[in-house]
Amino acid sequence: MGDRDRPNPFRGLSFAEKVEKSRPPIPTDIIQVKFLTYGPLVSLNEEARGIVLAMIETGCRPSELCNITAEDIFLADKVPHILIAPRKDAADPREIKTASSVRKLPLVGIAHEVLRNIGMASLVTKTRKTRYRRR
Repeated sequence: MGDRDRPNPFRGLSFAEKVEKSRPPIPTDIIQVKFLTYGPLVSLNEEARGIVLAMIETGCRPSELCNITAEDIFLADKVPHILIAPRKDAADPREIKTASSVRKLPLVGIAHEVLRNIGMASLVTKTRKTRYRRR
């Protein structure tokens, strides 16, 4: 099909090397005014508000916290933590953005309270006993 002898017009072309751009951190005063005061989060339900506060404290992406499963939450360990890692489960796969995104994050303060108070503790217990996975 087509003219096989015709030169490839794309020969010699390539993509420029991707330059990693680092984003500056959000200034502390903006976090305090926009997120940690009562007003800005009042319209969110308890779980959504908790996720926002846990994101601030852990540095997790929204998708990392919203898609976490009970198997990745360790509230009863000596140091309570969550595991951010890919899932190879065919029924519930999860990719990770970069290799450096795979990590264990200790849960302290608000993040620990959030994951304990929004029903995650009972979900973790139920999951580990029955092997039921949250969908």
